Amino acid sequence: MSSWSALWSSEETHPFVLFRALVQKYGAEWVNWAPAVLRQSLHKSGATPARINLSKALATAAIVQRDEFWTNWEVFHFLAQALNNNTPSSRDMQELTVGQMMTAVDIAEHLRKELKTLSYVPSFSDEVARFVAAQAKAQAVWYLPAPLDFAAHLAAGKSYRCGDCGSESEVVFDDGLCDTCIERWSMDSLKDWAPNPALLQRGRGRNITIFEKNPTEKVKTRLAQALTSKITLLEKPTDVCVSRLLVAIQYAALRRRQRDEQLLMLKSVA
Repeated sequence: MSSWSALWSSEETHPFVLFRALVQKYGAEWVNWAPAVLRQSLHKSGATPARINLSKALATAAIVQRDEFWTNWEVFHFLAQALNNNTPSSRDMQELTVGQMMTAVDIAEHLRKELKTLSYVPSFSDEVARFVAAQAKAQAVWYLPAPLDFAAHLAAGKSYRCGDCGSESEVVFDDGLCDTCIERWSMDSLKDWAPNPALLQRGRGRNITIFEKNPTEKVKTRLAQALTSKITLLEKPTDVCVSRLLVAIQYAALRRRQRDEQLLMLKSVA
């Protein structure tokens, strides 16, 4: 990355580097520009931007201006694609790997922190957390460390065991009640899934024990071992989950190294 032109022609340029380069050259107001204005300004400066780099730059502008990355799963899905060097599509559902989601969250948080007192880092909404958890579980990953820990409880899931009727089921409403004992799924209550008030009044359905549907403690322990020493991972669910987490963590670390190395080179371009 020896020149301004190379910065924009290389598809490997990190989104955060593109954002900082644009701020250095045009000031923070560039985030308000229309895509055509950004493209024209880059051409005038002697750069021929790769198409994916325009997508990455515009994704960073969206993230610093609006909170939808943190609140809307469809926006999260769209912008995360761009932040991972993929051409984003709002029509097709593209699977995001755990590593890609880690990287997207990491970049988004760094972008907001770059603005210092001019911005803040929002909390993720329940719908984005559910989307992240669903993507992870589809890849047989049910333990989510930082920066995806906001969705960890959903990936692990909750189940309960009733001490009265003996039923065991997934927690759906998280209201501390046994669905069977309170007849939540009876034909009379299916419209609003409401418990039978008469049974509630009699104290039914409260004798339950909550536990993780997908236990995470073993994964957490094996992951810590794998990150600090050489161990042999076996073909069993816990170790498969760990192996996929290792790939994700290594990918996210690689992207952070790319960012830091390119930021050093950016000083010679500015």
